[in-house]
Amino acid sequence: MGLWLLGKRNQRAAQRRSAYVERVYPGSRLQRRWVRLVCRWSIYEYPGWTRAFATALGLPIPTAKNYLFRSQRNLPLKHAVRLLELSREYRSEWNELIVDLEAYVAERSQPKRRGNKRVGGKTG
Repeated sequence: MGLWLLGKRNQRAAQRRSAYVERVYPGSRLQRRWVRLVCRWSIYEYPGWTRAFATALGLPIPTAKNYLFRSQRNLPLKHAVRLLELSREYRSEWNELIVDLEAYVAERSQPKRRGNKRVGGKTG
């Protein structure tokens, strides 16, 4: 009986790790939108939105949790400025990555040629 109970407990723990419910919070507050874009993991995965938000702004974790989920007041100006700076930095990095990926895809999608013979692709 004890082994069966342990097995049921392990099964519930495994289900919590693999399948998660995406939490939806009311409103579209800027800080939650920013975290959702930057941190592409779920709320249950490590390190979590709160820790990432706290690290990005240099805040204690309870304060970050308060800004993200509990407080209805606006984010202080200095933190909003920091999120803006980080967003611009991420945007430039994303743009560089997009350009590099487009070049890579364009290069790879062109059929290779050797002399007059075509290499790869369908022959007909």
